[in-house]
Amino acid sequence: MAICGSTSINMKDATFKNNSVIKTRSILGTVELIFPDNVEVLTTAKTYLGEVQNFKNSKKSRTKVYVESTSILGSTKIK
Repeated sequence: MAICGSTSINMKDATFKNNSVIKTRSILGTVELIFPDNVEVLTTAKTYLGEVQNFKNSKKSRTKVYVESTSILGSTKIK
């Protein structure tokens, strides 16, 4: 969660179970999530004057990670 600021979480070395769920919240701030190349990242979002950007070039993968994001005047960036 980011409130009036930003946070960056690097998960490049993480191992995920299939269908893992990550929930984020940003209010007047930015949450940046960095994923390993071997996962497919899918998003669902609720935005209120905010945005969610998925920059991850996801290829079909056996391991799927779901990001559920809520942004209020903020943003979530997935890389």
